[in-house]
Amino acid sequence: MTWEIIIVANCCTDDTLRVADALKAQISAHVVVLEEAEPGVVAARNRALRHARGDIIAFLDDDVVVHPQWLCELVKAFDSEQPDLLVGRIYLDWHKLPRPKWFDARMGQYLAEVDLGEVPMLLQNPLGAGANLAITRDMLQRIGGFCCPLERCGKRTAGEDTDMIARAMGANGRVLYAPMVKVDHYVAPARLTLKYLRGVAFDVGMAEYLMSPHIKPQELAVNLVKKIPRWLERSLRWLLIFPFNQRAAAQLQVSLAKTRGNIVGIILCAWRGLLRHSVKPPVFRSLPELSATIASGNLAAPPDQLIAGPHR
Repeated sequence: MTWEIIIVANCCTDDTLRVADALKAQISAHVVVLEEAEPGVVAARNRALRHARGDIIAFLDDDVVVHPQWLCELVKAFDSEQPDLLVGRIYLDWHKLPRPKWFDARMGQYLAEVDLGEVPMLLQNPLGAGANLAITRDMLQRIGGFCCPLERCGKRTAGEDTDMIARAMGANGRVLYAPMVKVDHYVAPARLTLKYLRGVAFDVGMAEYLMSPHIKPQELAVNLVKKIPRWLERSLRWLLIFPFNQRAAAQLQVSLAKTRGNIVGIILCAWRGLLRHSVKPPVFRSLPELSATIASGNLAAPPDQLIAGPHR
């Protein structure tokens, strides 16, 4: 098995390039270090895609640590299950950081956690998993690279990973959750605040509609009619609960933020009905095609019905 490592320094102002160059001599694999002047995760990942030579291209965030068998398990999953796109397991690495009393396990998804259990399964719904994601060159050729109307520049969420998974599903791709492909994702203290989690939940709620290009105007109207009463009902519950139950009140705040994002996303989607048609994902025509074997598998429950499990 041959493999390569591509490191993209995205508008770095520290010693990233020097450290990355120094690592080349310590790693047996082929290491490529690139600079990307355009800020944002989409630009950085697409830069890496243009230089990648493998049949399977895997993505990691700069704040994750892979488990010892990560690469072997990833290759094994592609060999045995033949997915077009793979989502690995992402644990939260608290790094001795105490969890706030108000933190609920269901909030882990807004800190990049992905833990759908021990059993591999085909996913029915897209989710955010850019910290541990792999795609075949064939599927990349079919759907193009990363793109997202919610671009990120070192701030909150972008949704470029969810968008890619949604496009792979739309192309009848086989999207596999592989629990043995594991990484630990560092929890930064600055992100462990209700303000940050509300911001991410708002972006996620808005992206749910902005990344649905084929939704019809009448569906938007129906969803808006449903979301506004839900937001009002949750607001009333929060007013009644917050003096007595800190955790329940925090959950409601995050849920309210997502519902607000849904409402804004619906309005923007209606106002800019051709948004997704005007944002075309880059297509890499030079990529050779690979055959994909489609087999049957399990279907995951919708993400909003899943409660993240503990770190193992």
